[in-house]
Amino acid sequence: MVRPRLDSHYANKEFWQQAIVFTTRGDPLNKAEVQYLEARLVELAAEYKRCRLDNANTPQRPTLSEADQAQVEGYLDEVLSLLPVLGVHAFEPTRAPSGVHRIYHWKGTELSARGYETNSGFVVMKGSQARKSVVPSMEKHVPSDYRNRQSLIAEGILEDEGEHYRFSVDREFSSPSQAASCCAGRSSNGRVDWKDDGGLTLKEHQQREADA
Repeated sequence: MVRPRLDSHYANKEFWQQAIVFTTRGDPLNKAEVQYLEARLVELAAEYKRCRLDNANTPQRPTLSEADQAQVEGYLDEVLSLLPVLGVHAFEPTRAPSGVHRIYHWKGTELSARGYETNSGFVVMKGSQARKSVVPSMEKHVPSDYRNRQSLIAEGILEDEGEHYRFSVDREFSSPSQAASCCAGRSSNGRVDWKDDGGLTLKEHQQREADA
């Protein structure tokens, strides 16, 4: 069942670079159970919006007995516990590191955003605002940030509110600078542009922690 899917993706999809395959010990999962797992993973990815889904169809959960469903959900829990270890975070909500509650602010002309650091990047919080337009040089000089911003617009994560965009969910970026650039519509040094309530920059906090 795995090989035909990989062959199909290799021939028809260019966006992927790796595949992670899980197996079972003992009795293998049957087709309905595999379809159930696929549907659940797509549901989680769609809910947390930490990746862009490229599915032609949205898989539906097949009907399983209560006992079979409980067994497959247990298998899913095991998978979800291992994926972050492999660097895959698409199926879990964004969370601030344990014990860290410092909120940073980005401010533009009549715009503002809030966010916080995570172990893997920086989260811009739901309700934050982003500039409607981008500077012409952004697409040329920081194309990855430009493409990421355009994807967020296409996916509805950045909602059009007339004069600006608004984040419809918490969204994690790979770095504070990528997060600030998305809000500003231009290249931005996030370590300087994100500031706490007292005006201290993220860079200053990081330096203090390094010196402690």
